[in-house]
Amino acid sequence: MQLFWSQGYQAAGMQALTEHMGISKQSLYNTFGDKHGLLKEAIDYYSKQLCTNWGKILTASSSPLKNLDGFLKFVESYLFSKNFRGCLFANTALEMGHKDPVIQKLLKTRNEEINSQIEEVLNRAVKEGELVSSVDTQALARFIFNNIRGLMVTAKGGGSKAEIQDVLNSLRTHLKQFEQK
Repeated sequence: MQLFWSQGYQAAGMQALTEHMGISKQSLYNTFGDKHGLLKEAIDYYSKQLCTNWGKILTASSSPLKNLDGFLKFVESYLFSKNFRGCLFANTALEMGHKDPVIQKLLKTRNEEINSQIEEVLNRAVKEGELVSSVDTQALARFIFNNIRGLMVTAKGGGSKAEIQDVLNSLRTHLKQFEQK
């Protein structure tokens, strides 16, 4: 996962993958079938880690909107961290999603799982009276998640801190319009 995430699928050669994993090529083939099979497993593993980490933030014991704000702050801190590598999903989608229907379908499924976590928080915010009941939580969750993915690509492509802050501020302003008055 680490090599695919930092180097991309094409650039991560078999020798580098096996050396990084500390296994032989035959072990890789026996366990994953091929490099493509390893990528699918890496995406699944990344998804589980991401869902767990983001889920902890989104479902903390405070109010749903505070959790969502904490989530945005977490994303923001990652975007400006020294360890920033982008998002494995976005990186892989940009590199090969349009060329590989199997990977495209896997990314779509995993992205929907993460999107559902955001939607659940928004549904709780409606239920607890923090957001107006007329808000389309599914559409709003997609809007939030797509902005986050876009920010990952923007940051990876050299976008400035000011550009990223503008998008985050606009996202927060957009969310405020649905708050219960």
